[in-house]
Amino acid sequence: MKQTLSTSEAADCLLRDCYASWTREGARAIVEHLEQLEEDTGEEMEMDPCAIRCDYSEHPTAWEACEDLDLEVTGETDDPEGEAIARLEKAGVLVAVLDSGGVIVSNF
Repeated sequence: MKQTLSTSEAADCLLRDCYASWTREGARAIVEHLEQLEEDTGEEMEMDPCAIRCDYSEHPTAWEACEDLDLEVTGETDDPEGEAIARLEKAGVLVAVLDSGGVIVSNF
């Protein structure tokens, strides 16, 4: 027996995970990313908040994400946050840039 969740329902499920610290915007961005993966691969996914928490993380800034992932950024440009976003993209871990200025990254 399967239950199909809407984007909002899946995001709410992530927000109820007491071991995660998603923002509403971040939870929605993760769900939209996973929905796109389902569409691209043609394979449905099961909702597993624990696995999602382990595979992805939200950071308040791209700079902090680079620090947490040990990705080197110099900060010697006019746009250090832009440099950090570029570094995350180059590493292939950037999932989403949030309107709030935060980022979602893949932890693998």
